[in-house]
Amino acid sequence: MKLNFCLLIMLPLILSCAKAPKADSFKVMPHGYYRQLLLEERFQELENIQATANKAYISSKVSDAIYIDVFGTLWFTSDHKSDLIESKLKMWLEEFPESAFAYSALGRYYYRRGQYHRGNKWASQTSESSFKKLYADLELANTLVVKALEIDPDLIRAYDTSIGISIYSKGNNAEEAFELLLKGVKHTQNDFPLWHTYMHGLKPRWGGSYFSMEEMLKLAQRESLITESTHRQMKGYIIADKVNRANAKKKYELAESLAREHIDSGYYGLYMELANAYSYQKKYQECYDVVKQFSDNYQYYYDYQKRMGWCSLRLEKWDEAKHAFTRYIQMTGGNAWSFFNLGKAYGYLDNYPAAYTLLIHSAKIDPSYSDSIKGYIDHILDEKPNTRELELSKLGL
Repeated sequence: MKLNFCLLIMLPLILSCAKAPKADSFKVMPHGYYRQLLLEERFQELENIQATANKAYISSKVSDAIYIDVFGTLWFTSDHKSDLIESKLKMWLEEFPESAFAYSALGRYYYRRGQYHRGNKWASQTSESSFKKLYADLELANTLVVKALEIDPDLIRAYDTSIGISIYSKGNNAEEAFELLLKGVKHTQNDFPLWHTYMHGLKPRWGGSYFSMEEMLKLAQRESLITESTHRQMKGYIIADKVNRANAKKKYELAESLAREHIDSGYYGLYMELANAYSYQKKYQECYDVVKQFSDNYQYYYDYQKRMGWCSLRLEKWDEAKHAFTRYIQMTGGNAWSFFNLGKAYGYLDNYPAAYTLLIHSAKIDPSYSDSIKGYIDHILDEKPNTRELELSKLGL
């Protein structure tokens, strides 16, 4: 009887350990999987998964896609509009007060929320109030990730966030960011996320230059501070930004040529920019083929979903367009354009209640869409006169 009682006491621990995955069992999970674990307050599972994934990642046993999936998908960008995720992350920390993963996750949330408030515009186009929100969140984030690294000095996600905090903090503390980068790369064979975050701060948009980015990569290679794979991808990262600017200037043929010339760098963002260049030139099949390669493994890179939705729609791949636009709206909150196109996809799939709901909603967001939806709405009501709006939640939105 005494033995059985002891087993009962040990059972929760035994079960929690049993749920820890093996490194070779990791795969990119269905969309929203880790976010759902958080919302369901399955904190022990998250602890086990992140502990195993971090250990596997720093020894190069899992891919960058797995790292992003496990650590970067606990919430959508649209979640920053409410405090739901913040409250769940705080509950995780309360339940596991000595968890480096809980501290790191909450710190990352504040870091990303600060960026959300700051936006992606040039500094001269960003309001003072947006900067105040950014700096307030970065201060909260810094306290938490410092604590995370005190508990677990091998936690790569915390180094990643710390580097970003230094870059985005008032004055762009590049020297501190570089010191954190050097410290972080000593703990991992997979240095891609750390260099990726650091190089972001050297982009022209944030006050740097392509020259400074290229010189940094030369220094890093000369001093053996960067792996060969990451060095190659960071060269692709520079090209991706140049392609992005060419696309923005409507120099689509130049953008396509530049991207294709350097596509062997393996940087996933360069494929996205190539897809954009194809799409802008109405090369929808080429766009679709490029995005299809990466949209499953990098399903939370919402620009992939946006481009997959559009090119699928143009190719009359209605079901793929529906799935892509749904994910895009789930992650970003959506805009009139995305609701309109999701509505069209549902319409071509003969789901008239869903199409009607989404088309009407697009015009509610932006009244200028009223003329665009009229023909579609008239057709739906001709086919199904009793069609009424549904709750968006019934469509997973």
